[in-house]
Amino acid sequence: MDISNLLTIYDRQLVNLKQLLGIVTEKRNALISSKYEDFEIASRKEEKVLMLVQTTEKQRGLLIESILGKHFPNLPDRTKAKLSTVLRGLVPQRDLERLSVLEAATRAMVTALSEENSHNLFLLHHLKTFYNDVMQALIGNKRAAIVDRKV
Repeated sequence: MDISNLLTIYDRQLVNLKQLLGIVTEKRNALISSKYEDFEIASRKEEKVLMLVQTTEKQRGLLIESILGKHFPNLPDRTKAKLSTVLRGLVPQRDLERLSVLEAATRAMVTALSEENSHNLFLLHHLKTFYNDVMQALIGNKRAAIVDRKV
């Protein structure tokens, strides 16, 4: 049945998102320790996992459309419906519970990824500002000492 395929896709997506969170954390550690090579390696790994996430997300979206189209052809705005709520009574209770848990875990993982990416953007911005300030102090005003600048 479609619900078992959907649960499998959710499981796969959760694994992909966990792997992506690990890679984003690697990138943060590389930024903090100023290891450009590690950052570059993590970025390449991130690209590969993002492609897997994108492919899995397309499969999930198509399967949800198929399920909702089959059971609820007149349901307006299917993309915003919470699937575990919409399918109540149509699939076994244990599948609904598992689907609900997977939906919540996926949301939590996406939130964690978003927060981690925000931290990385913050670090990148401050790293760039720091390097710009150092370069300006070194090659900029010859009379200013490097300690006179905010670093």
